[in-house]
Amino acid sequence: MDLLLIAGLRRNSMLGFVFSVVTVSLAFILRLAAADYFDPFPYLLFMPPVVISAFFGGIGPGLLSLFLSCALVQFHLYWDGSPPFTAVQVIGLAGFILNGIILIALIDGLLRILAEKADHERQLLEFRAQFDRMVEERTEQLKLEMSEHVSTQSQMRELQKIETIGQLTGGLAHDFNNMLAVIIGSLDIAERRLARGQSDEVATLLGNARDGAKRAASLTSRLLAFSRRQTLRPEIVDTATHLERLPEMLARHLEPDIAIELKIAEGLWPLFADPAQLEQAILNLVLNAGDAMPEGGLVTISAENAELDAEYLKEHPEVRPGDYIRIAVSDTGIGMAPKVIERVFDPFFTTKGPGNGAGLGLSQVFGWVKQTGGHIRLQSAPGRGTTVFLYLPRHTGQAMAHDPAHPLPEGVAERMRDEVVLVVEDEDNVRHMTVEALRELGY
Repeated sequence: MDLLLIAGLRRNSMLGFVFSVVTVSLAFILRLAAADYFDPFPYLLFMPPVVISAFFGGIGPGLLSLFLSCALVQFHLYWDGSPPFTAVQVIGLAGFILNGIILIALIDGLLRILAEKADHERQLLEFRAQFDRMVEERTEQLKLEMSEHVSTQSQMRELQKIETIGQLTGGLAHDFNNMLAVIIGSLDIAERRLARGQSDEVATLLGNARDGAKRAASLTSRLLAFSRRQTLRPEIVDTATHLERLPEMLARHLEPDIAIELKIAEGLWPLFADPAQLEQAILNLVLNAGDAMPEGGLVTISAENAELDAEYLKEHPEVRPGDYIRIAVSDTGIGMAPKVIERVFDPFFTTKGPGNGAGLGLSQVFGWVKQTGGHIRLQSAPGRGTTVFLYLPRHTGQAMAHDPAHPLPEGVAERMRDEVVLVVEDEDNVRHMTVEALRELGY
């Protein structure tokens, strides 16, 4: 039976007492009807009303039912004008009262425990419902915060892009302004002197203009490398043989107190890459390493085969799995702080003083490695030096080696000058310059 119904009856004391009287009366009527069968057990039929009254009504109705049962039994069955003094009657009455009191106490205690359990379960359900509401509210708050966080990150990325573009255009404007000043200034002075009939030092001025133009072309090449739009001339490269020739060339660009150590693993795989860009990339890394060791140190260039597995790709999801040649350039210099590492590949970002670097070296290496299909990674800490890892894809296919130094067959150059060359160019100045250069060569 529902404990809430029982609890409602037990709280209504008047209803419990009425219920007690009714159940005792019914038991008494049944006792009268079956007198012959229950004479040896005069209190047996009155025990259920006591239990039922205690169960539904509580201690008060239970005790009322107990004492009403005793009175009815004594008055109707044994009353003959004198109180019952026989031992059997006294023992029966005492036993009935004692058992009734014990049952009433047990039933009341059991019902209290069940009521407390039901109350605890109700509180638990309320707590769970409240907890679910709190979880739902907190989940909505987290979703909102995550949405705001994603929006903030997106805005930060856009701001970083704008900052990078601003830094790029600012650096370009500054460097190209210096180069154009040299070119235009030199040509202007040469033009004035030629107009006055003075040809002295005109060749020097034209040479200055040419040097400025070459610097501009070099800067453009670096920008193309950073944007991965430069023209590459890849060929099969014997990686070990190519790297073994580098230390002598690199040493000319470093201070005497900086040593170069080369470590090449056996069985190094070949590459299919632009060898000139490979040398330029390693040169940029070595020059940066030298700048990081003002008091001298050691630059280590190592190369080994590497297979990038699933474990590595978890940390670098942008990398394609496969076989790579890992070229590492390490130094024993001052190292870099985490904030510097975050921006080390940005164009025109440099930790050097004004005039000591354009800040395009590492960005050029980054662009070339990505354009080649590779991966670049940097490790550094203040006071512990820096290591730059270049992961370049292993060459497995067949390709014809390109030799730009291969001379044309004998007589071809002379025959070519008898041919007609069609020049197609939408820029007028470039078209006129190209035509004049071809005519200068004899076409």
